[in-house]
Amino acid sequence: MHSFLAKWWSKLGRRKVAESATLAKRYVAPEGAAAHFDAAWYLSAYPDVAAAGIDPWEHYQYHGKTEGRLPYRNRALAWDHALWRGASSVVLPRLVSVLSADNANTPEQHTARWALARWYAWQGRWDAVIDSLMPGGHLIELNQPGPALLVIDACCREPNTQRLSQMAPQALAFLEANFPHAADTALARSNVLRLTPGPQSQPLAVLNALFHTHGLAPLALRMPEQPLGLNNLAAPVPTAAAASGPLISVVVPLYNAELTIATALRSLFAQQEVRLEIIVVDDASQDGSVGVVEALQQEAPEHVQLLVVRHFHNQGAYAARNTGMAAASGEFLTTHDSDDWSHPQKLQHQVQALIAHPDAPACLSHWVRVTPALHFHRWRLDEYGWVYPNMSSLMLRRATFDTLGYWDLVSVNADTEWRLRVEAGFGAGSVLEVLPGVPLAFGLADEGSLSQHANSHLVSQFSGARFRYMQMASAWHSAAIEATELYMPRVPEQRLFCAPLAMLREDAPRNGHPTDFECVCESTLFDPGWYLTRYIDLQQTPVEPLRHYWESGAAEGRDPGPDFSSSGYRRRYPERCTEPENPLAHFLREGRALGYAPLPVWEGERVFAQQPTVMLCAHQAGATHYGAERSLLDVLEAFSALRWNVVVTLPEANNEAYEQAIMQRCCALAILPYGWWQVGKPPVEATVSHFEALIHRYSVKAVHGNTSVLHEPYVAAKRAGIPALVHVRELPKHDEALCELLGATPEEVVSHVHAQADILLANSQCVAKAFALPSEVPVCVVPNTIHMPPLLALPPVQFAPGERVGNVRVGMLSSNVAKKGIDDLEAMAGHLQSLAPFAIVVLYGARSPEVEALLRRQAQGRAPANIHFAGYVERPEQALAELDIVVNLSRFQESFGRTVLEAMAAGRPVVAYRWGALEELIIEGETGHLVAYGEPFAAAQQVAKLAMAPAQCRRFGKAAQRRAETCFSSAELVAALARAYRKTGVSALTADT
Repeated sequence: MHSFLAKWWSKLGRRKVAESATLAKRYVAPEGAAAHFDAAWYLSAYPDVAAAGIDPWEHYQYHGKTEGRLPYRNRALAWDHALWRGASSVVLPRLVSVLSADNANTPEQHTARWALARWYAWQGRWDAVIDSLMPGGHLIELNQPGPALLVIDACCREPNTQRLSQMAPQALAFLEANFPHAADTALARSNVLRLTPGPQSQPLAVLNALFHTHGLAPLALRMPEQPLGLNNLAAPVPTAAAASGPLISVVVPLYNAELTIATALRSLFAQQEVRLEIIVVDDASQDGSVGVVEALQQEAPEHVQLLVVRHFHNQGAYAARNTGMAAASGEFLTTHDSDDWSHPQKLQHQVQALIAHPDAPACLSHWVRVTPALHFHRWRLDEYGWVYPNMSSLMLRRATFDTLGYWDLVSVNADTEWRLRVEAGFGAGSVLEVLPGVPLAFGLADEGSLSQHANSHLVSQFSGARFRYMQMASAWHSAAIEATELYMPRVPEQRLFCAPLAMLREDAPRNGHPTDFECVCESTLFDPGWYLTRYIDLQQTPVEPLRHYWESGAAEGRDPGPDFSSSGYRRRYPERCTEPENPLAHFLREGRALGYAPLPVWEGERVFAQQPTVMLCAHQAGATHYGAERSLLDVLEAFSALRWNVVVTLPEANNEAYEQAIMQRCCALAILPYGWWQVGKPPVEATVSHFEALIHRYSVKAVHGNTSVLHEPYVAAKRAGIPALVHVRELPKHDEALCELLGATPEEVVSHVHAQADILLANSQCVAKAFALPSEVPVCVVPNTIHMPPLLALPPVQFAPGERVGNVRVGMLSSNVAKKGIDDLEAMAGHLQSLAPFAIVVLYGARSPEVEALLRRQAQGRAPANIHFAGYVERPEQALAELDIVVNLSRFQESFGRTVLEAMAAGRPVVAYRWGALEELIIEGETGHLVAYGEPFAAAQQVAKLAMAPAQCRRFGKAAQRRAETCFSSAELVAALARAYRKTGVSALTADT
């Protein structure tokens, strides 16, 4: 587990770099600086800043902000990002947990409340929205208008006297005090007035004051006796259009809009200072829409020509736009939806912007979503407020249209693609935004529209069909060198880029020959929610799952979903799927047709015999071997001694040597994409099914999980009616990193294990005590072992005069994450410089961020010079042969202490903290020394004494060897394992033991 935690810990930015706190003390943010800036966190999260010795506050102010760096730790930002991309099951509990943590009124908690409120709003849980944003009746502080706008929206959705009289006014007061000139504030005031007793003229007066501020004409009620609403807005009689002004063609797609088309057309009739050609394209409406339009032809002003074009069968809104564009004759071209209302000066401002900027190919204006009763809102607030860019308002020059062509024939998002196509062809920022932040149009929010449908709902812009469509469109855009290469015919013979099948109409052109990226985009084998949930480190920083998998994830051996193993496929077919080819793309393009296995299974070197079969499930397979990998090999050896058949499952295939070692000891090896249990995460049904298939295929009699953090194998065992044995090797109460990784409290981890296990195997008495609950699940101690022969063969320590020339070598073997005590080792080494100046401290293991920081400090003269980093060794005897004394200074409770046992078997005395399970290994004053937890000076004292007593070191070493052979041999593991399996009640498992 340690190698995985090392990667995650470093990516999370929670590296416990001791220098960060020290450096931070030198820097004090000036008065008036950000209210929340954590210098120590900033330096530890961004070690490049620490290494450069730059003032953290100055770096953040002048560089960090624009680089997207955070001023303080805020996990809720990444969780919010993952929430909308399919990982809600695991990040929702994490966001909720922030609210109950001891960090009330912090930016992280406010961010969590804002994220939860928007999620609840999407679900229509308006009470929960208000509870999230106004805890204790007070609005959270985020220095942006979003929370106040959403509170007012929620109050309007389910109005009641208390909310309108207390909460809505408080939110409105915040907006008026902090954003007095924003259009959103005026719209919010209109909402509140609309729902409080008073004349209807008040909300309209607020809107007119907003328009007046920006030099825009006021509005009136078309029918004064009727309530204020979208269909009851009137504008001043337009002035005569400039006779010589450019002609604007406005295409209005029409389909079953009998109730709204009149409002849309009348708002176009009222446009000032422009000449219009309105082309209504009826897309085979089945109601009275066309009759309404034909009647309105009599109302059209002299400067407006209203034409009707009809489709004989329904083709979709974008096909209707294309039909209208083909018939348009204007110098400027734009569109208008049949259920929108436009301010009478909208088109005037847009065409004036293009005339004033002759190089601009297009422009658009902003709008706001409304209900028929003129309740302003937005379905999901993010970087914008209620007012945001209106893609339907895109106005093009005729030359731009001639260069880029027509709208894409998909069901949704083609307007966004068109806007991005313009910028791809003419440069970023080439689309002008007219009066940004001012709503020049009101868009009707129709709950039954395509934007609410499951396959095309706006939430799909984050991970579903809309997102995949835009990714494939962007790839097409990026490949073009000239703008003319982005021309889209009205009806292409085949698609210019692929689109999700769910977005293609039956009569639209089909996807042609997709690129590898397009194949992966459209494949159901890529599951963005699964990807984020499976790889917990990706929940700590905002990433787009698809892009991450395509650009780096597959190369890292990550899997796209539960039904395809990237690393397993590459390992199984190395001659066909070579680096750097994406394995999923290869499978989709070639492998599937050739019958290649997406989830490979290898035959092991052991032959199935007439003995019970056990499925042994690993939880990781790192590129280097640490405790998790070695303990699994030890258990495999024990099963071999019991003569049982073993089928092994690995979650990835990233270490060929490790896989070969497993296959030498098992009957079959299966590579399945599966991850760790997390709070809120349900078992992945596809993964459970894969485990069930293996259980059935090999007649498995028991499932043995090599850790407490798995889930699906145990669910499969229960469904198959066979026992599940959970081999626990963790002490969650004192492992903050593990608990944070799982989003769980220590109690939740223990409860999870008891809910999954029929038998609980603990690798030490300490673990057995930690996981003991008053339940029916038996707890058996099955201690770890190690491969002892090469360690027992090492010569005893020899550092007395005449035996060896050189210093006494004190070593630590570790994965070198922070919790392994790197800071404590550094402190101990500092004390040894005076207590035993002839001793050197050798550190073996991964070159982790903590080690990098230590070496950097050492190079700067700020860390002890007697520390030597020796790197990772494949076999422990390679390191122990070079050491005289071994230390273990873990800051978390070791559940066993594998490196301690290795040192004992090698005849090396150990100095360690009296902490966790180490007391079960080390006998004080007989095999080594135990000192108080967190006391590196006490550890240094004991090391110094041993360094001056070689004979005592040898006595301790011999005693340690005897204890290792007697209490922790492979024979002891075999016996303990057999005793535990007898408790399963499956007689076949114990018949021949």
